[in-house]
Parts: sequence; structure tokens; C-alpha cells
Amino acid sequence: MDVKHTQEQRAKSLNNNGIRRQLMAQITAKQEKAIMELLRNPTVKDASQKAQVGERTLWRWLQDDDFRGAYMEARKQAFSRALGLLQQALSEAVLVLKDVMNNPDTRDSSRVSSAKAILDTGLKAMELDDLEERISRLESMARGTCK
Repeated sequence: MDVKHTQEQRAKSLNNNGIRRQLMAQITAKQEKAIMELLRNPTVKDASQKAQVGERTLWRWLQDDDFRGAYMEARKQAFSRALGLLQQALSEAVLVLKDVMNNPDTRDSSRVSSAKAILDTGLKAMELDDLEERISRLESMARGTCK
């Protein structure tokens, strides 16, 4: 039988993995471990073995709103952390491409490829920024806070 964390244990656990308190308050310690294993393992079967719960139990938990909400929040935060690391690496990648593009000793095809990669990435970034702006405006309009 799963036992709920004490408030102190729950707070320590939340500080360690960053999952929002209100979502985690509804699940057990064993379910919390299962969520962490779902994030670390490629399949539900692997995650269930690592979390030491039955695979069918884990599938059933994934149908539960509280568990699924906590899992989705954990996934979102894990993705956000990974995206932050990717953003840090992007600056370095652009500098490498720029060096290749500007190096007269580099083959022309490599210089063209680097320039194209910089242009394509810049265009995609502008498109995403534009979409984010448009979505924010639409959300504001839907809430009635924008003219």
C-alpha cells in the first residue's frame, strides 16, 4: 500500500525535481518515483520495472487525471530544461557556422552550407517569434484584455 509523503518530505522532493506542489500533492511517493522513471526510460515497461510497480498498474495510473497531470507537468519541465541547454549551445553553433562561413580557406560548399544554415535558422526563429506574438494577442483578445 502506498503511503503519502509527509509535508516535509514532499517539499524536499519537490525542490529536487521541480514539479508543481499542487499536482504532486495528489499522488503517492511510489507514483512520484514512477513519473521520474517514465521520464528516464523509453518505454512504460522499462519505467515500471525501474519504479518497481506492475506495468498494468503504471498504465492504469496514466489514465488517472492527478497522475497524468503530474506526469505531464514533469515532462513539460524536463523539456524546458533541455530546451534551455539547447539555447545555450545555439550561440556556440552559430559562432562555428560563422567561422566556417567567413574562413577563406574553407571550401566554398562548406561556406555556402554554413551561410544557408544561419539564414534558415534565423528565418525560423523570426517565424516562431512572430507566431508567439500573434498567439499572445489572440489569447489577450479572447480574454477581452486587448483592443
